Amino acid sequence: MNPVYPDEVSGQPLEFIEGAVKQVTINAYERNPKARAACIAKYGAICQVCDLNFESKYGAIGKGFIHVHHKVDLATIGESY
Repeated sequence: MNPVYPDEVSGQPLEFIEGAVKQVTINAYERNPKARAACIAKYGAICQVCDLNFESKYGAIGKGFIHVHHKVDLATIGESY
């Protein structure tokens, strides 16, 4: 397939207007850093779902690294706890 370049397309405008403002509304669920620290203190930096230990897999650079997630998605809970 041959590429089509803008100067080869007849009848099409060669100017494009960009930069329109679009408003986006999202829900962001805040995480409590004390809850994260308590989770790591109890379970260590090892994933409780897949058993991944970043230090074992990646060496010293992975020591203490972990993404702490909820087993039940916060968005489905619908309240603070």
